[in-house]
Amino acid sequence: MAFCARYSIDYTALGSAVSGDLHSLGECFIDYLRFSRSPPLLSSTIDSYVTHVSDWFLSTSLLSSPYLSVRSPRTKLILAGYSNIDASLRPLRDKVAIPLTYPLLCALIDIIQHHYSLPSQSHLRLVAIASYTLGYAISARPSEYLLTSTSDSRLVPLRSQINSDLSFFVWGAAFFTVTTPLAFPPGIPDFFSTVIEYQKNDKRGKGGPRAIARCTAVPPQYDCLSCLFAYLRRFPPLPASPLLSGLGTQVKSSDLLPFLKDLARTYDLDPARMKMHSSVRSGALVALENETDAVKQRQGCWSSTEGMCNYLRGTLQHASHVSSLLHDSSLCPISITQMTFNTSSTTLSNNTTVHV
Repeated sequence: MAFCARYSIDYTALGSAVSGDLHSLGECFIDYLRFSRSPPLLSSTIDSYVTHVSDWFLSTSLLSSPYLSVRSPRTKLILAGYSNIDASLRPLRDKVAIPLTYPLLCALIDIIQHHYSLPSQSHLRLVAIASYTLGYAISARPSEYLLTSTSDSRLVPLRSQINSDLSFFVWGAAFFTVTTPLAFPPGIPDFFSTVIEYQKNDKRGKGGPRAIARCTAVPPQYDCLSCLFAYLRRFPPLPASPLLSGLGTQVKSSDLLPFLKDLARTYDLDPARMKMHSSVRSGALVALENETDAVKQRQGCWSSTEGMCNYLRGTLQHASHVSSLLHDSSLCPISITQMTFNTSSTTLSNNTTVHV
């Protein structure tokens, strides 16, 4: 939409366009996406955007024929050229975000608690910790639970976020919507369950359920479910709202990022590679290294489901299965992350305390 608005293109009239015009538009769109960010978007990311746009045109019947497409042999060559440029700039191991492993998450929680130590700051402390533990536990993209941009043209639709209407706490076999804390039974719930209707990291946009199980093997202040529950019990969201909007506004990724930078500096890691995306898949995959590919794909939601009800039961079972692994500090000590991702000549920090 931003591309069409910038160049005064009426996208509703594209149904009458011929293939050549659509192909030219696709080429310009790829070039626009490439340089719309700094540093430039990766070729793989651009390719996903083009797929989403193509599918959207077909689903809204704006294109008169399914054979019409913004893709062409030339767009394929352009993307291949950008891919070669991406590969030549820096090796992949130096470009990927440093994973937010569980030991690093525990250290991050300590940093947040120290920063917001005053009683009057308890709401800020709770929401920051809830944000990070939610993102880690279900390998969520920042846009699925945070406000990643203040630009109206880039606001994420509610169906692509974790929202209050489709989020529940579970005690035994009883589900309670997150908007009704007065109805909650006593104690900590067994599960948090939610559904993302339209998932960005699936090329076809299929969503699916996610869940977090309580881990009793660690102290409550380092248990992802307990951290999320502590915030939502005090600051529940309104119906039809983003999950973490109980304070009146959605949590901004820009408000949380400084804590990641502090974490990186504390453990002599590259702050530029500690990003909000550090919680996406990679942190959990470290803990699930010895698990089957099916478990890894389930955690990262690389495959979708056919039916919500049957899969929801499986999601809770999966959350129980991986909960102890996701909360196990011994699986990836901070010193291992330092050794793997520290490319400077600085001596590794001895501050490698982990929480058990």
